[in-house]
Amino acid sequence: MQLRSYQQEVARVVLASIEGNLGLTFTVEIARQGGKNELSAHLEVLLLTMFISRGGSGIKCSPTFKPQTLISMGRLKERLDEYGYGGIWTTEAGYIVRLGNARWVFLSAEETSSVVGHTAEILLEVDEAQDVSREKYTRDFRPMASAHNTTTVLYGTTWDDSTLLEEVKQVNLIGGPLEGKSCVIFDDMISTGGSVLVSAAGKPGASMSSEMACTGREKRSLILPSSI
Repeated sequence: MQLRSYQQEVARVVLASIEGNLGLTFTVEIARQGGKNELSAHLEVLLLTMFISRGGSGIKCSPTFKPQTLISMGRLKERLDEYGYGGIWTTEAGYIVRLGNARWVFLSAEETSSVVGHTAEILLEVDEAQDVSREKYTRDFRPMASAHNTTTVLYGTTWDDSTLLEEVKQVNLIGGPLEGKSCVIFDDMISTGGSVLVSAAGKPGASMSSEMACTGREKRSLILPSSI
């Protein structure tokens, strides 16, 4: 399956953060049926391939284990098969997909889930972030990315101002504690009748070129500092 142009644009800036060890935190807000899940699965296949020898773990959490986490894991397996990895990837412990020395860990973000002890060296993903509690994310998942300055992506759809997704997005948009060091990518997505809004922010000193930061076909209200 081919990614659409706006999905490729999002993937490109996420990969730039990973390859540059920038440790950026992205929010990816796309209308329902707009391709968030396919974008995520393709990123996972690409990153598993990139880290197949070097090793490391990516982590993806979802609001529930059944059905959301299981669906995400099944989608990754399907994409791995499509890209010729059938019979090569393996499953561990019922919630981990391994390709060579690299693996992707799928966890539940339910309040009662026990997830401590995992570390994300490659990427931390939060699926349907508008349905994940701020407390669970801050206490259990955010630390997974801290040790290695790991890039984080929160996917979701517009809901209300009280959600984790909206809170992180607003911090990115206004800079918040990062003193305005933020980047916004806005791209109208006419084909699905919705829109895609991507925001990113990182620690002072992280650097992303304007070419990497400006990827939308139609860019409006862009903040393009030399460092984010």
